[in-house]
Amino acid sequence: MAFTNKEGGSSISSTPTILAAEPARELRWLGHVAFPGLMDGNHSFVLEPAGESTKVTQSESFTGILGMFAPLFMDLGASFEASNKALANFVESKEQ
Repeated sequence: MAFTNKEGGSSISSTPTILAAEPARELRWLGHVAFPGLMDGNHSFVLEPAGESTKVTQSESFTGILGMFAPLFMDLGASFEASNKALANFVESKEQ
């Protein structure tokens, strides 16, 4: 998995550990940059029924020595938007 900085230049790679994988409910993983404790990211997708559809909530929190600096060089908003759009397109293509 790779994260691209705000300028679209370099990327940071991570090999995440799956923390939760409950079909139709939650997918959550923990990734580390370089080594555990430097910058750790806990990322999740939580699915909730919402009438005839499903509400998907995506979030990420960072811990570790450099965790507080993650928002300074990682554009999570654009990344979240792109992955949410890709997920919506995938689901809609399966419904047809």
